[in-house]
Amino acid sequence: MSIELAGDLLLSKKRIEQLEKCLRSAWQKTDDEEIKNLIEENFMREEIEKWQNDNS
Repeated sequence: MSIELAGDLLLSKKRIEQLEKCLRSAWQKTDDEEIKNLIEENFMREEIEKWQNDNS
């Protein structure tokens, strides 16, 4: 694997992790059911369940 490709993969992973944190924060903080439903419909159900368990 080239150094450039490895660097691109690492950046992509970091971006995905940042997006997951943003989604988690939005899901936890909003009282808007429409937003919660959109996040739940478009994100892995297992992640939502993990977030709920972390919140308990």
